[in-house]
Amino acid sequence: MSAAEGWVIRSVGGVHHTTDGGETWTPQYFEGTTGGSHAGQFVNSDIGWVIGFDIFYTVDGGESWTKSSSHLADNEFECIFMIDENTGWVLGDLTINEAILHTIDGGYTWTPQTCDATNLSEIFFLDENTGWAVGSASWSNMIIHTSDGGETWNEQYSETGMYLNAVHMNDATNGWAVGQNGAIIHTIDGINWEMQTYQIDWDLESVYSFDHNNAWTVGRTFTEGFVKHTTDGGENWNFIDVGSTEHFYCIDFYDENTGWIIGTGGCILKTTDGGDNWDQIDAGITNDFRNMDIVGENEIYVVGNSGIILHTIDGGTTWETQSSHTDNHLIDVFFTDSNTGWIVGEGSLILHTTTGGGTEIEDFTIDVSQPQISVYNYPNPFRSETTLSFNLTTEHTENTEISIYNMKGQRVKKYSIFNPSKTGQDIQSSILWDGTDENNKPVASGFYLYNLKTGNETLTRKMMLIR
Repeated sequence: MSAAEGWVIRSVGGVHHTTDGGETWTPQYFEGTTGGSHAGQFVNSDIGWVIGFDIFYTVDGGESWTKSSSHLADNEFECIFMIDENTGWVLGDLTINEAILHTIDGGYTWTPQTCDATNLSEIFFLDENTGWAVGSASWSNMIIHTSDGGETWNEQYSETGMYLNAVHMNDATNGWAVGQNGAIIHTIDGINWEMQTYQIDWDLESVYSFDHNNAWTVGRTFTEGFVKHTTDGGENWNFIDVGSTEHFYCIDFYDENTGWIIGTGGCILKTTDGGDNWDQIDAGITNDFRNMDIVGENEIYVVGNSGIILHTIDGGTTWETQSSHTDNHLIDVFFTDSNTGWIVGEGSLILHTTTGGGTEIEDFTIDVSQPQISVYNYPNPFRSETTLSFNLTTEHTENTEISIYNMKGQRVKKYSIFNPSKTGQDIQSSILWDGTDENNKPVASGFYLYNLKTGNETLTRKMMLIR
């Protein structure tokens, strides 16, 4: 969300949150999950979703996570797309015709949307009504479209013998879908799709698009990688001789002239003329490079297998090898400026630097210990008042508070827990909530979340008020 605040999703172990640029990470716990977590999205610092074998949502910045009613919670989800804090879709690799789930209440409930596809890989919406999804159905690729927010999904394109991996729309009329067997499919009206290229045993993984006419895609055969480029809206895709046959993992551009490609065997390629010519950059490394981040016109970070980190500040003329203190494969890198960056890799690895990596790279150990605090309320449900009881030790009473939120994520009331070392009294163990807000006005019936926060530990529970 910012240079200081972010979340990391672990395949096993839930979510971890930082508010100090990664100096410390706080575990956030799921209850009742049946499997790992794979993807997530936050629309602001409070409201977010995580998907995997289940769907979880938070309205308090991850201090508490609630399992949604997903209807298909025993299946694995592949992609999530939210257009605002309330409206979104998830999709996955399913075997029935309800591969898309939709929420209009911020993820509290999910409703299946019927479509003919069974295996969907990516979904893309322009607004709350207009969207596309790509994938396959019975060994055929498929592009489906909705103009009513998914109430109905209509097939726009289908072709036997391939699987589509990605879709990107520049606007409601112009876009591309790419996938297996070198498939590039284009639309100029948002309705009718035309196969632009097709080649057996060639796979396209992603596409980089500047505008409606100028786009690049990176792919591979069984033996070598390739790059294709269009300048006429995809009417013609030309193979670009980049002087290398390595498998390419990533293509990125600083502007329309300056771009980079990285790949296996230490491959680094650079163009300064919009891709007409590509120069091979010798960094003296033969590791497979996995990802890169372009910080400025001449500054770039590259990460890869066996813990490799490369950095250049002169456009690739010279490269500095930085020590990551690990042999794990590094998968992704992101810098907010020339000094402040993060790298993630295998084995739940998080690396962070505030000095551009030159003098210090910190290896963060994520604390996954269980909370040492507890909180519950009784009665629950309640009609007029309920007692929130909690267990604290003296070391937990400094800066301790309980906050009550409605299901929109709005704080209704906050209680500060007194410090016995200052008052000379016993440790406080409960508070009474009478169902009113900060102005002592009665709140409406419904579900509420109460959050106990002390130091780096938080614990959240749900209660129900019935008027």
